[in-house]
Amino acid sequence: MGKIRKPPKGLRSIPYDLKRRLKKKIIVAKLRHAGRPPFPKLFDIEVTNHCNLNCVMCPRDTMKRPKGYIDVAFFKEIIDQVPPHRLEKSWLHLYGEPLLHKQLEEMIHYAAETADIEQIGISTNCVVLDEERSLSLLSTPLDMLVLSIDGATPETYEKIRREGKFDRVVANAARFLELKREKGLAHPRVWVQIVEMQDNAAEIEKFKADWAPLLGPGDEVFVKNFSAFGGRIEDRSDFYDRMPRTRHPCSFLWDYFVVCWDGRVTPCCLDMEGELCIGDLTQSSIQEIWDGAEIEAFREIHLRSAFSEMPLCENCWGH
Repeated sequence: MGKIRKPPKGLRSIPYDLKRRLKKKIIVAKLRHAGRPPFPKLFDIEVTNHCNLNCVMCPRDTMKRPKGYIDVAFFKEIIDQVPPHRLEKSWLHLYGEPLLHKQLEEMIHYAAETADIEQIGISTNCVVLDEERSLSLLSTPLDMLVLSIDGATPETYEKIRREGKFDRVVANAARFLELKREKGLAHPRVWVQIVEMQDNAAEIEKFKADWAPLLGPGDEVFVKNFSAFGGRIEDRSDFYDRMPRTRHPCSFLWDYFVVCWDGRVTPCCLDMEGELCIGDLTQSSIQEIWDGAEIEAFREIHLRSAFSEMPLCENCWGH
């Protein structure tokens, strides 16, 4: 889980590279033929970019854009624009801890009741996931919850998730799983997540072994690949060394939409500062932005493999 197959080395790499190039040509041809989809399939909304931790694998400590919380009325206006379309997935977080928004549960309810969304999810660092908040989340139609912990010992966890307390987050996460089991609930499906990097590589198996007994049906331990956020932070893993060098157009530009808490829109979840801003939902509709010239220009850049024209994309191998 969380592994990328290493390409073969030496002469044996030639067929592999040819396959990659052929696949790229096929993908580009399909995208050009199919054209722009009528509406995004994946739709993330940042309910806040405030956070209560300062993690080593997150570039958030250098964030220059303003911090704030999405207005619930504005959130509802965004969701109201989704019907009659259907979304495969919607995450209600981006660069922040979603549980810091006091009206998160209200927004989960509204999104589920108003729009046709197959999966609504959030990711939490578990710091404020106490029993009261756990019960509150379990009363919502939330489909997916990621419990991000990233270490199997206090020393490793607190080195990675600076300002976090290992015993507290482990107790909170374990209690959430226990409450879900006691209530006999199938949802939300839970991933207990660790981002694989040099700092915690030696603890991956222990992490799996510690959490596996606490999981219910459909839950899992998830080992996530490290991201350098398009070269914004130090690579703390060998993930990018393992990525194939032949790049395809990023699928995000054809199926994904990210709304920052203040309404600005970007097509990439790694775009921390909104550098690839394609519009503003306080001034335009979702449909107008999705059909707009800004995102269409980005699609054409990717179809031409001119990644250097988009600095954030130039050093990204994640999609």
